Amino acid sequence: MTPIFCFIDDSSFEIQLFKEVYEKHHIGTTFVYGTTFEELHEHLQRNNLIPSLFILDLYGRTSTVQNTEIPRQPALNEKTRGIRTLNDVYSNLDAFRNDPDLQVNEYLKRLFSIISAWRTLFSDIASTLDQSPEYGICNLKYVREFYPDTAAVIYTRKGLFNDAIRLAELGCDGIFMKPPGQTDDEILAATNAQRDDLMSKWSNIVKKTIKSR
Repeated sequence: MTPIFCFIDDSSFEIQLFKEVYEKHHIGTTFVYGTTFEELHEHLQRNNLIPSLFILDLYGRTSTVQNTEIPRQPALNEKTRGIRTLNDVYSNLDAFRNDPDLQVNEYLKRLFSIISAWRTLFSDIASTLDQSPEYGICNLKYVREFYPDTAAVIYTRKGLFNDAIRLAELGCDGIFMKPPGQTDDEILAATNAQRDDLMSKWSNIVKKTIKSR
């Protein structure tokens, strides 16, 4: 039986990338696409298809914000004003030099505080642009409701630790990072480099899910 992998993403770029990289090189798998669960579910029902795996983007539009506008740089600069810098990380670090373990812990704690602050800022800005993890979380809930015996994984480039906790609570079968890149070409190259490994991992998840039924 030919496995059917269902990819849900609100980005036309990501869907086209998935087609060019995964569908083109894994002809033994049938791929189905949708920007929403409802759209993909209707396609499956209409064509009497039984899905093997749902691959879900996490951040997407939820239509909860009508007027989206990228913040102007001065406004963003103001929001970042209170975020600590590397100068704060290294400030008076020598005070802990008599205890190397404590010094390392203090250093990492300070460094992570910067990451945490930027992570919070990212979430706040994403929500004003109608980009929210609720997109993927809602799609996962629908999968669990309509296809409770089918494996579902998250495939994202913007997931955060708090998102992972919520996804685990909802029974997500795996969380995978989309290959990164600063340009479309870099993303394409990185995705091509990782496609076979990701497909192997996804296929193993499907096998484990079937065995556990």
